[in-house]
Amino acid sequence: MLAVASAAPSAGAPEAGTTESLGLALAETPDGVVIRSVDPASDAAEKGVRPGDVIVKVSGRDVKKPSDVVAGVEEASKADKNSVLLLLRSEEQQRFVALTLEKS
Repeated sequence: MLAVASAAPSAGAPEAGTTESLGLALAETPDGVVIRSVDPASDAAEKGVRPGDVIVKVSGRDVKKPSDVVAGVEEASKADKNSVLLLLRSEEQQRFVALTLEKS
């Protein structure tokens, strides 16, 4: 099972959330979904994901808010995938990162 928690935003407030299984804390900004923190023991940290990176797509789908990321991760998990593919933007560069999903 995928461990996911997200903060319920108040009306008009930016959304925040956590994809605990990936070791990421997320925030919604005008630039998109920004990674606020990365668990240093996670696969994401091992693969060079850093705070400040912006998640552009999850499994080929555009994301605008943290709940879009959570939904993409949950969908991959329910489809019994071993990993989820993120398109990240760091400064002016984009790159793909495949992160391993935890199995329950």
